[in-house]
Amino acid sequence: MYHQTVIPIQSNFVVHFPAEFVGKEVEIVFGLKENVIEVENQNVKNALDRIKNGRKIDLTDFKFDREEANER
Repeated sequence: MYHQTVIPIQSNFVVHFPAEFVGKEVEIVFGLKENVIEVENQNVKNALDRIKNGRKIDLTDFKFDREEANER
């Protein structure tokens, strides 16, 4: 089985098959992965993981007071 994930940059896309696929029946399946962020730099990926899994702040009882915020 041959699997390749691609990100097209145009609406028309050309598929190049390996030589051993020529003359054989091939099934092409399209899918859409949503909310995927590709990160090449491992340091950035580690930082994003720390942010995502870091401390959570409970804001359920928070009430914003515009007058208090605008006081000087």
